[in-house]
Amino acid sequence: MVLNRKRPFESVNKTNKVSRILKVQEFIDFFVLAEIIQQPRYVRELDELMVKHLQGIGVNVSYMSKRLDFMEQEGYITRFWDNEDKRHNHYCKITDTGTDYFKKLLQSVPDKVNEALMFYKSLDNYINKFGKVNFIK
Repeated sequence: MVLNRKRPFESVNKTNKVSRILKVQEFIDFFVLAEIIQQPRYVRELDELMVKHLQGIGVNVSYMSKRLDFMEQEGYITRFWDNEDKRHNHYCKITDTGTDYFKKLLQSVPDKVNEALMFYKSLDNYINKFGKVNFIK
């Protein structure tokens, strides 16, 4: 038996890749900077605000810490303690470099969110197809 190797479907132009739509790290950076642009916030408070604003969805605390480490190393934020006795509870404050980074994110994130919404809607439609399939032999 010889298989026909011609594509049985019409070629479609790929406009983007799933991995490039909206990366979690971009969103975390955007969220943190958006929350601290007007006032410094405690790290723990940032996590609580994310859960509040995103209807119960948050991120792993260690992942948030890694992003904060990255943003501090890049000079986007500074972290400091408000009290030497409470060293585990520190504030995050945006820097001028962080404000510039936030402005760039503010330009790109909304379009990426729209692409992600289209992707998830398409994915939902694709998955729903299988609810209509009869698997009885």
